[in-house]
Amino acid sequence: MALSRIWVSMICVALAFGAASGRGAQLGAAAAQGVQQAVDFCLTVGGMICLWSGVMELMRRCGIAGGLSRLLRPVLRRLFPHAARDVQALDALSMNVSANLLGLGNAATPAGVRAAQAMARELRGDTASDELCLLVVLNTASIQLLPVTIAAVREAAAVAAHLHEAGKAWGIDGDRLAFAGDSGGAHLGLAATLYLREEMGGADFVKCLLLFYGWFGLTDSSSMRLLGGPWDGLTEEDWQFYLNLYAEDPAALAAEPYANLFLNDLTHDVPACYIAAAEFDPLRDDSATLAAICEQYGTPFRFELFEGVIHAFLHYTKMLDAANDVLEHGATFYRETLGLA
Repeated sequence: MALSRIWVSMICVALAFGAASGRGAQLGAAAAQGVQQAVDFCLTVGGMICLWSGVMELMRRCGIAGGLSRLLRPVLRRLFPHAARDVQALDALSMNVSANLLGLGNAATPAGVRAAQAMARELRGDTASDELCLLVVLNTASIQLLPVTIAAVREAAAVAAHLHEAGKAWGIDGDRLAFAGDSGGAHLGLAATLYLREEMGGADFVKCLLLFYGWFGLTDSSSMRLLGGPWDGLTEEDWQFYLNLYAEDPAALAAEPYANLFLNDLTHDVPACYIAAAEFDPLRDDSATLAAICEQYGTPFRFELFEGVIHAFLHYTKMLDAANDVLEHGATFYRETLGLA
């Protein structure tokens, strides 16, 4: 109830300031965009939860859940001695812990919810038990055996390779593919292309990369030292959190070529690149460095530095002309590269 009152108060204050400052139109546009994003988020998360809940039920009926429970029972009984007495809770805990270890956060969520529900049945009153709190802590820590980001690189590369082989069935020209992404998505696009080239026999069918303000491997630069803060979600603490998704050990991060992409040979067989950077982005120098490498070794590219904007500006098309410009310029580069102009 208190949280609802806080949100209502914040909305009322925003409306009052918008009206007082004469920015009612911008406020209305931002509110509409926020509603749209909220609906998209709910549909996406709802779909994922439905999918993995179905997978959980299949695992239970096939006996896989029971097998996981037996495998993890010695550990789970020490961590959750009371909850482990409940077969349903033990099955859900086993799937939750397994999904987290494999970096499958979407699968871990419904399993964790089911485990929490089973554990909550034994509660007396409104106070969470120590075991329920421990479950929350373990899921927040999300301890992984496989870094999810490296798994994502392999997955993206596998999808591209499959489209190259079988895209015709869906009306896709598998010989003329492209990757596009912003921030982590830009990293993923270039990383998947390099993975295809080095590990899967070639990436000549990837003709174009649209890379919007990505991180490509620098761990220190002038833009990193001078820019970033709570206003763009890239404080030093935020940045360390993102790097830990690749590898918690700095030495391992420095040695992983599909995290630090500058460890790869970028002198040949790199597709044409559209590279966009933001003036006040701590990752600005990553884009500038990649553009300089493309220029030095003759890779077709276009580099643009958009002035007066921060990281993730691409998402504010209703507020920033630069967001619309970068999308148009990227689309133009793509059409020209593939001969569609």
